[in-house]
Amino acid sequence: MHADIILNACSSVGEAVDYVRHFITTPIVKIDEAMAEEASSIGRRIGVVATVSTTLEPTVRLIKKKAAELGRTIDVTEGIAEGAFEALLSGDAAKHDEIVKGTISALTEQVDVVVLAQASMARLVPQLQGVRIPVLSSPQSGVAALKRALANMR
Repeated sequence: MHADIILNACSSVGEAVDYVRHFITTPIVKIDEAMAEEASSIGRRIGVVATVSTTLEPTVRLIKKKAAELGRTIDVTEGIAEGAFEALLSGDAAKHDEIVKGTISALTEQVDVVVLAQASMARLVPQLQGVRIPVLSSPQSGVAALKRALANMR
């Protein structure tokens, strides 16, 4: 398709993207890579929130990989927002949001930074005013990384 660059917006397939990078010349930016690096540089105790394990596990591995690249030792605490995905599938976005926010709140006492493993959860960040630690989501940092990569191509 002659794209200049590819943005992979799905954390669940990030490891497949790492594999594919070796076979194509088009650069690929993973939406969650910059977020994982930022989280690894902010604190040693990182909480990761997801609504499904298929996103949680690859995100945790990515954060650990980025921490290792930075020479940092980290501890990751995983938080599955139980029932949130099912609530969203049944059309109850409000219940989904409350479950996710509750999972984030539960982690804040244990970690230095919280990572939202799914880009779809980014819309909740403005609703987390009472949270006293950084809560990172991938869309903002991922698009910024995409812009930098495009600028470097010119």
